[in-house]
Amino acid sequence: MIEARFDVKLAERTVGTLLRRLLTLPRYSPELDPAKNVWQFLRQNQVSNRVYETYKAIVDACCAAWNALVAEPARITSIAPREWATVGD
Repeated sequence: MIEARFDVKLAERTVGTLLRRLLTLPRYSPELDPAKNVWQFLRQNQVSNRVYETYKAIVDACCAAWNALVAEPARITSIAPREWATVGD
């Protein structure tokens, strides 16, 4: 039999530490989500305004766009920075 123990003081310290690091954001704020900015960049610059013949063509275009973006880490850094979300001093 496994006995589970709950340390109240440890939980309080952990929650206190987490609360100091959590940022509260509005319920729906896509402009604050870096991942949304990356997808918006891909849509605007790689895969929009095109006609694809098949589903496979769509998937291939998305994969090619993603691979091109991943090959440029500096581009991702420029698309999704959040000055207010830095950790540390």
